Amino acid sequence: AGSDPTTDLLKLAERMEFGVTKVKLLAMELEKHLDKMSKPHPDVRLWLTTEPTPKFPIGILQRSLKVVTEPPNGLKLNLRNTFFKISGQQFNDCPHEAFPSLVFVLAFFHAVVQERRKYDKIGWNVSYDFNESDFRVCMQILDTYLTKAVANNDTRIPWGSLKYLIGEVMYGGRAIDDFDRRVLRTYMNEYMGDFIFDTFQPFYFQHSPDVSYYIPTTQVDPQQQGLPMKEMCLVS
Repeated sequence: AGSDPTTDLLKLAERMEFGVTKVKLLAMELEKHLDKMSKPHPDVRLWLTTEPTPKFPIGILQRSLKVVTEPPNGLKLNLRNTFFKISGQQFNDCPHEAFPSLVFVLAFFHAVVQERRKYDKIGWNVSYDFNESDFRVCMQILDTYLTKAVANNDTRIPWGSLKYLIGEVMYGGRAIDDFDRRVLRTYMNEYMGDFIFDTFQPFYFQHSPDVSYYIPTTQVDPQQQGLPMKEMCLVS
């Protein structure tokens, strides 16, 4: 369910006759193979990606240049990180005037569900790896449905379809806990609807092609970021 590619990757490995057992064997034998390379070509580079694990060969680790990537900390940095990866052309590709605002809503939602992980079981009953690919696919869903609405001369935004595909299929497809799915459903109902364009709503947008000005003024304090969690619940 959801956008987890693990099953597809395992099937691909089987078709290429390179199953999981061979991957584990390669990890154990890799250091020996590197030691046997007496005169490698000067342009040879070996790139390895890994999650934190105590089983990573210490010899390879010591001779490597290490680059660590961590998710942004806080809603503002999450939003900035997301928007820096979206080109102006992507905003212009969709002819619907509400598209930029809905992308901001999606980015805000994406940041919130990631920030909840800081609060352990109070944030999510099960820890989920919501990532950039989830956001990208959902952004494409917004583009597809809003472009179709314009093509059909329909001014209405298909909230029902968007909420189902984003909240129930893409993000909700990862959620295996009933209460976690309820949280996602609540966010969808809170963030997606014609009310976001009403002046006196807390989640209000003007009909403007540029909504990026909202990000620099976002509060840093989690208590003012739509995450009413107690600081004592943070996982250090």
